[in-house]
Amino acid sequence: MNSQEQEFFSQLVYTYSGIALGPDKTYLFENRLSEVAKAIGCPSLSDLYRRAKFNMTNDLRDRIIEAMTTNETLFFRDSAPFDALRAKIIPDIIKRKVIRVKLLGYGVQHVQQDRNHIQYLCYSMNLFQMLFQIRV
Repeated sequence: MNSQEQEFFSQLVYTYSGIALGPDKTYLFENRLSEVAKAIGCPSLSDLYRRAKFNMTNDLRDRIIEAMTTNETLFFRDSAPFDALRAKIIPDIIKRKVIRVKLLGYGVQHVQQDRNHIQYLCYSMNLFQMLFQIRV
């Protein structure tokens, strides 16, 4: 992969995911995009580059972005957000007797995931008796 091709893919990834991949990530581009090229019938990364540059489709763009992003969240493995919710945010909501909570779920694929996360949080905090009207 030459530097022009890598810059094109790097800019594409940055534009659609906000992830900045520098010139030192050539191995990553070559590894991950070779699978995309193979899957769509491009014999080389240069062919994939030409197809993406001159005949980009939403499907191709999504395949490239998907291949280049890790697609994992550390939120549920990181205890700090839960500790803050448990120790400060939820108690403040209870004190104010707020019954309507609006959550913005960035990075989740479905609204149901937001609801499941909140249900899990309430379950883990023994908040079954509380009634929240959850809007996502």
